[in-house]
Amino acid sequence: MKRAGFHGDEKVIALQGPPLTLIKLAQQRGCDINKLLRGTRLFSEDLHLPGVHISPNQWRQLVANAERLCGDEELCFQLGHRALSDCDPALDRLLNSCQHLAQLLQQLVRYHPLLQPLTYIHARRGNNTLLLLCGADAKGNSGAFLTAALLSWLTRVLKRQWGRDYPLTVEFAWPQPKAIHQYQEYFGQQIAFGRWQSGILIAPAALYRPFSLRDREQFDVNASRCRQLIQQTRTRHSLLVQTRRLLYAQLHRQPDRHHDSPLYLEQVAACFGMSPTTFKRRLKREETSFQHLQDQVRKEAALFLLRHEGWKNNQLASYLQFTDVNNFRRAFKRWTGLLPSELRQAHD
Repeated sequence: MKRAGFHGDEKVIALQGPPLTLIKLAQQRGCDINKLLRGTRLFSEDLHLPGVHISPNQWRQLVANAERLCGDEELCFQLGHRALSDCDPALDRLLNSCQHLAQLLQQLVRYHPLLQPLTYIHARRGNNTLLLLCGADAKGNSGAFLTAALLSWLTRVLKRQWGRDYPLTVEFAWPQPKAIHQYQEYFGQQIAFGRWQSGILIAPAALYRPFSLRDREQFDVNASRCRQLIQQTRTRHSLLVQTRRLLYAQLHRQPDRHHDSPLYLEQVAACFGMSPTTFKRRLKREETSFQHLQDQVRKEAALFLLRHEGWKNNQLASYLQFTDVNNFRRAFKRWTGLLPSELRQAHD
């Protein structure tokens, strides 16, 4: 049984981490501390107290305030760059000493909330492309802000390990901004906007490409310290991220296992030790539903396999566990506003 993910008002995010980093970055830009903390139920005195935790809703409000007051694209990129330097030194050393990307992703399953609260990374590996899909459990501009911060951090990590010229493409699910030069400064020239998903595209072989800073001894030494760190803190993945992960794990399998049954709400609720009614109530409190999360995961998988792997409708319908191709086509139209054939034409 999994430990149930936190809800929006549960105080599980350490203030002395990304929240305080964001506050300092905003203050450096001249933001008034009282306006920055407005609506967060935080006071300036709280910033100097040890052991203070805030809720996801407080974090979302703080992000929204900073994004609105600063109006600066670079703020989210700098927040991402500061993620490792402002975290526990043992976690910094652990992630820096990973052997390759596969090991880094494995560690992030456990420690990601300490670095970038309310965000997630899902790796999808095909024959032609490896997609590191990035997103955030926040809506509107705040969701884009946190996603951009995550992409900034991940891009920096990969370029530090493989070199600045290693070929990777960063895609953003929002229109091209006016200040595109700031994106080019942090992400390089291979960037694209207005995509269906935000993430990093690289060659599949990169998953096990050796990291230049790999150090097995350092990794082993700091792994023990980091296990203690995660046990000592209340930080963990949100219920939404954990639910998405279960749904992704069920889809992320070999195509010849297409006969597997989809996960039902009752099964996922049982994984968290909840009744279906309690699970639905928890999701409603987060302004979502099990069906919405399931559709989101299916949509992301369909877009990847259609755009980058060239799958046909009958393959996608079977893999995504639709009863027939017509049901898949209708669902895809509902998700994207386009039929699969129309999206293929637009992509080509």
